[in-house]
Amino acid sequence: MNGLRTYVRLPLGLSRGGLVLPKLVDHTELSLYWSLHRFFSHPWHYHVLFSGVQDGHIKLNPDTVLHLLASSTWATNLRILDRNIKQTGLEDIRRPSISINDTLHNQRAELLQMLWHVKMTLEWLPPCVRTELDFVKADLPGSKYIGYPDLILHDVLEQANVLEKFLMDSFTLLMSSISVIEARSIKEQAQQGQMITRLAFLYVPLSFVTGIFGMNVKEINGSPLPMWVPVAAFLVVSTCTLSILFLWKWKQTSR
Repeated sequence: MNGLRTYVRLPLGLSRGGLVLPKLVDHTELSLYWSLHRFFSHPWHYHVLFSGVQDGHIKLNPDTVLHLLASSTWATNLRILDRNIKQTGLEDIRRPSISINDTLHNQRAELLQMLWHVKMTLEWLPPCVRTELDFVKADLPGSKYIGYPDLILHDVLEQANVLEKFLMDSFTLLMSSISVIEARSIKEQAQQGQMITRLAFLYVPLSFVTGIFGMNVKEINGSPLPMWVPVAAFLVVSTCTLSILFLWKWKQTSR
């Protein structure tokens, strides 16, 4: 187990760690069956493995076959990652959330692990792999395509580096989207606060008047104070309050 993914290290090649055979990104467990299933979905693998036979023996040694399998699996994983990352960066990011941020981090970790392992595989690729495939291609009828592991791995590195840049741009876009949503939320909260403030300009004068006069009016408890006095006081206090509000807004806009 290495990081997020499981790898099999085969004791061959020039690297001390051996050749790394990855699991498929879209599978939870390492499965040689599904790796070979994807491997033989490319017809040219049949031509390479089974067309170059002499005296009942296939020309290719295990190193070459396993490097073909590894490079094909890395290329398949890159296609899957490319699809997943672009799905997240182009579609899912329209609804930004913490889970999308976690997904982008996991995809970046996956991509960086791929880059490192592909670089190591390419660096320690035995020269005999290319030589054997050249012999096989010479024996194939016509101009059959052969995907040399070194060329496939170089292509994987180039595309993975481009995909990493796209992934980092997706992080930037996600942060921008979250900032826009937060700004919108702050604006809505400010509007709600303004509404409460406007209501306060109505209820604060009313509370002030009722605090002074209470229920002591002639129509309620026989007090000598008539009803129109608190009403008039309320109108006066409200007018003063609104005048102060408009004066404050005028000073703010005139600055």
